[in-house]
Amino acid sequence: MQQEDDLRALAKIMEFGRAVSIFIMVAHVYVFCHESIREWNLDIGVIDRI
Repeated sequence: MQQEDDLRALAKIMEFGRAVSIFIMVAHVYVFCHESIREWNLDIGVIDRI
């Protein structure tokens, strides 16, 4: 029983880590490709104000 709980907790931790890494990757692409994104009119006003 304890091992199953440990595996579920590990799966949740891995899922959280995956979500954080995807967010960081998207933010990285947005920052470094901002000129192209702005030229294509795909920029996000909320993020630009931050």
